[in-house]
Amino acid sequence: MSDEASDAASEPGTSPPRSWTRHGRTALLVAGVVLTGLVVREVGPAVVARTLLSAGPYLPLLMALDAVWSAADVLVLRALLGDGAALAPPRAYARSAVTAYAVHIFFPAGRASAEVMRATMLSPYLGASRVTLAAMQLHGVSLLGTALISLVALGATVSRLGLGHRLAAVIAMSALLTGALGGLVLFGARAPRLWAFLRARSAHLRDLGGAATGASWSRLGHAVFLSFMGRVIQIGFFAVAVWAAAGELSLGTGAIAQGVSLAGSTFGDAVPQQAGVAEGAFFYFAGALGLAAAPAKAVAIALVVRVSQASLALLCLLVGFAWRERAAPAARPDAAPTS
Repeated sequence: MSDEASDAASEPGTSPPRSWTRHGRTALLVAGVVLTGLVVREVGPAVVARTLLSAGPYLPLLMALDAVWSAADVLVLRALLGDGAALAPPRAYARSAVTAYAVHIFFPAGRASAEVMRATMLSPYLGASRVTLAAMQLHGVSLLGTALISLVALGATVSRLGLGHRLAAVIAMSALLTGALGGLVLFGARAPRLWAFLRARSAHLRDLGGAATGASWSRLGHAVFLSFMGRVIQIGFFAVAVWAAAGELSLGTGAIAQGVSLAGSTFGDAVPQQAGVAEGAFFYFAGALGLAAAPAKAVAIALVVRVSQASLALLCLLVGFAWRERAAPAARPDAAPTS
């Protein structure tokens, strides 16, 4: 979804002009790239380059773990859809997941636009209203799953570094903000005025449609649990990233690294793809990862994650281009989701 489409969906007078929004995102992206360059320069480009090259053999495993936990979103979406999930064939979910991942990584609008793309691809089977609402709820459920796994990262951080460590405070604040936003998104789906207020003030929510009743609370709870379990798999992903960059394999360190990443993404959300923010966060918290004497390896963790995600996204993009639907079904009439 382009910036122009996202801005056009907002209400008049409630958001900056499109040109300002577009130029602002571009400026933040450029600033993030510059920040990345400064961080790499500070720790030593040659050391970072050697570390990245040595991490090459771990790339297939990282991509596989990333694909597994990302695929959990399909299970979450089906849980939100309930009995209606059977209306779309498995290949449609798989194709939409491949495309949504590529959009999420390569396009600056982020997760919400990826869910809009997923909804667009599934709407011929499920109906636009049903799947758009489910995609919006998937966004909120993902935020709550992130908040819960942040508490796991917080526990690992406190266990190793103590309650007074500054990283513990940052992760706790990240969990609080993410959980609050996830709750607002899900509750907003049931409160038209609140949902209109949220959409008017968040570029991430403008494309996700209007309020509706949506899934029952029990289905939402099941979906949050599945999202959380997907994030548990991501602990293994970060553990392997630390192993690739620093030579240590530890789930505890992986959980702390995940906490650094999630905190950085929370507070650097305005920057497209958190460019520079992730690298800066890992550089700043190198000591928390046991890498105070080797900050280049801490920065390399963030870069290894980026390389893995970009490689998987490129693969998804190629698969998406090559994957042609045999025959698109006639668009289903919109129907309100059942509870």
